[in-house]
Amino acid sequence: MSWLADPYAQVHQATGMVQVQLRSTTDVALMRLRGHAFTHNVPLTDVARQVVERSLRFTDTEDGQ
Repeated sequence: MSWLADPYAQVHQATGMVQVQLRSTTDVALMRLRGHAFTHNVPLTDVARQVVERSLRFTDTEDGQ
């Protein structure tokens, strides 16, 4: 049996990073990630990668690059 890594591991990591950036709950952080992805018509996994690579940061008022 082969072991597969969680394809959304980076989304989970990014959610935690956004949670710290916003001082929010996990639910709010994930909603902000999803909202950013939807608004910019970008896959959630791409937004997560940007957060993990620190090229995208979330604030209380806006999502900045």
